[in-house]
Amino acid sequence: MSRTTSAPKIPKGKNTVVYRGEELKFGKLSWKPAGVVVAVFVVIGVIYLLIRSFAATSSLPDPLYNGGQAPWNQPIGTNPILDSNSTTMVNAVDSRVNPTMNAFGMPLYTSTASDPTYTVKCVLGSGGCDSLFDSKQPIHIPSNAAASTGDDHWLFVYDTTKNQIFEMWEASKSGSTWSYNTGNVYSPTSDGVLQVDGSVQDGNGSSYFAGVVSAADWNRGYINHALSLASQATVANQGRYPMNSSTDGGSGSGHVVPMGARFYLDSSVNCDGLGASKIETMVCHAMQIYGAYMHDTGGVPLSIYFQENNSAGGIWSAQGWNENMTFSKIPWSKMHVLKSWNSYTVATTSITSFTAASTSIAYNTGTTLSWATQAATSCSISPTIGTVGTSGSQSTGNLTSTTTYTLSCSGSNGNPTKQLTVTVAAAPNPTSISSFTASPTSVSYNTGTTLSWATQAATSCSISPTIGSVATSGSRSTGNLTATTTYTLSCTGNGSPTKQLTVSVGAPPSSTSISSFTAAATSIAYNTSTTLSWATQSASTCSISPSIGSVVVNGSHSTGNLTSTTAYTLSCAGNGSPTKQATITVGAAPSPTPSPSPSPAPGPGTSSGGSTTSSGGSSSTGGSTTGSSTTTAGAGTTPSTDPKQQCLDQNGTWFDTARLVHGQLEQCVTNTQATASTATQTSSTSQIVGTIKNVSFGIMVVSAVGILSGCLVFFAAHRNANLLLMQRGIVATGAAAGLLIIGGIVYLATTIFAK
Repeated sequence: MSRTTSAPKIPKGKNTVVYRGEELKFGKLSWKPAGVVVAVFVVIGVIYLLIRSFAATSSLPDPLYNGGQAPWNQPIGTNPILDSNSTTMVNAVDSRVNPTMNAFGMPLYTSTASDPTYTVKCVLGSGGCDSLFDSKQPIHIPSNAAASTGDDHWLFVYDTTKNQIFEMWEASKSGSTWSYNTGNVYSPTSDGVLQVDGSVQDGNGSSYFAGVVSAADWNRGYINHALSLASQATVANQGRYPMNSSTDGGSGSGHVVPMGARFYLDSSVNCDGLGASKIETMVCHAMQIYGAYMHDTGGVPLSIYFQENNSAGGIWSAQGWNENMTFSKIPWSKMHVLKSWNSYTVATTSITSFTAASTSIAYNTGTTLSWATQAATSCSISPTIGTVGTSGSQSTGNLTSTTTYTLSCSGSNGNPTKQLTVTVAAAPNPTSISSFTASPTSVSYNTGTTLSWATQAATSCSISPTIGSVATSGSRSTGNLTATTTYTLSCTGNGSPTKQLTVSVGAPPSSTSISSFTAAATSIAYNTSTTLSWATQSASTCSISPSIGSVVVNGSHSTGNLTSTTAYTLSCAGNGSPTKQATITVGAAPSPTPSPSPSPAPGPGTSSGGSTTSSGGSSSTGGSTTGSSTTTAGAGTTPSTDPKQQCLDQNGTWFDTARLVHGQLEQCVTNTQATASTATQTSSTSQIVGTIKNVSFGIMVVSAVGILSGCLVFFAAHRNANLLLMQRGIVATGAAAGLLIIGGIVYLATTIFAK
């Protein structure tokens, strides 16, 4: 981080200057030329600032408080000597174990030269303040620093510009002023017991941040130091190293644990098999290797100090943890208490085991390394793996060549190493694509093709676009394509080969259309036919309705005889479904032709020879010979009485098979039969009417004669004055007149009926 600092002013004639509390000496200065002097001074200042910058430690050492025989980093050795009151102490604290990581957690902040400086005010007044703490001020405190919210209000600041840890109890900030009640100052590389001036703080006797589970422990993945404990079962004034003999605590029943008592977990506990969370498993291992010191009096049976959550970057809350949780998976009843902090035989640092789940593996696969050590404080595995816990397991990742791993550990009593070789089989044949083809490679619009492929040493394959995962060899239809498409076959295995091929797709066809749909004649006579003709473009099928059905896409077809106006629809399919209509207008049906009247039979006394006329005949009743008249249906032919023959005669084209198929001949026969029946009935009626008409005409003639005769009788009787004869003449004339009238009426009626 860059820093801006004003350069010190050098008094004229002096070769010594005090800058930031340090005395800097210079040789005799030459002030001419002034520019050179200024340049030299600037260079010296920059070099000095760089040196100070590099000298300032930006992070705490790992492990913290690792100087000399620091009690916090010493593994518990062999042959431990237990406190005679060990069981009583364990029974007093094992019922409930909590982590203090929120209100009662220990907030540690790291400050740099860019953070604000404060002279923290002691609230105890003269004589009650910590002179060592005050002598090291001012200190840098980050703007986001905050004391814990629990009863103790702890605040810890690691000032990197001084490489010192400042501990403040009952710390608070009011406006821009920080204050404290008790303060301590430690070097992070010391043993954590003695302060920077060699004194022991007058609280419990050791750094309150010593043994705290920190963010650094979580990020490392294991804890490499003893833990710090608090309990409601502490007893006053019985402190042990590394604590003071005069410490806080209670008295009486239940207060049995002295400050500084070192607890540890029996080695028979399988920490990795507890099914516990990661942090609880880390605590379990640390309790077996380093144990924990009773450091403070608390409000629960047993609590373990953690770095306060906010100052740790929220790592505890991110896991869903808080200080109300309990570490219930660890069997705390299997703890012991040492007689003194180091009442054991110091074990030689050693690697007790270093193994691989499989020492011979296939190419590009991995295995798991496992190890265990004794009295080691740190370990690492090379190559590639790096820092690891003093016991544990680690995957090698996939290996492509035989690899020798070296486990290197260090401790207070040795720096052992151990090697392990994992043999990797030879690489398999490289994955390759033998072939990737299409059959065919050029297709018509909206049709498909078949892709085929073969590979070697492939474990999986896919084809894009659209197809997806496929077997390592095989074939697959593309489905219908409407655009040229490039397919990519991608496979994996010992390599990741790809191969491409392009399927060319023809241009889309023209839209299906009907160019024409016409009739040879759009108006035809009744019961005749015409021919439909049509032409289309890009059609695959066509049909004509009604009655005709499927037809070729270009052609013509007879309608057959039509008896009514008909609208025909041509429907085609292809790249579209066009339709077109043509209407045939059919004329009205003709009136039926009446049957000819029969010729009258020859009268008595006449010969059969006579003249022939074209439309009937007449005969005279004189004494001469009268020839009969015969009406014919055609020149010299006799009309047929067969209805079907009459249809064939009247319509010479009935022999057309298509028309016969459509039933039109049968319809004609039916109509002709009906007409013949009607004609027969009409002929009989006409004969009767003719007879009545002739009779009535005869009556009229006779009546006329009767009237004439009556009149002659009347006039003759009148001349002779024959009254009786006159009366008879009048009666005869009247009767004749009546008959005349009746005959006239009948004659007139029959004439009208005949028309």
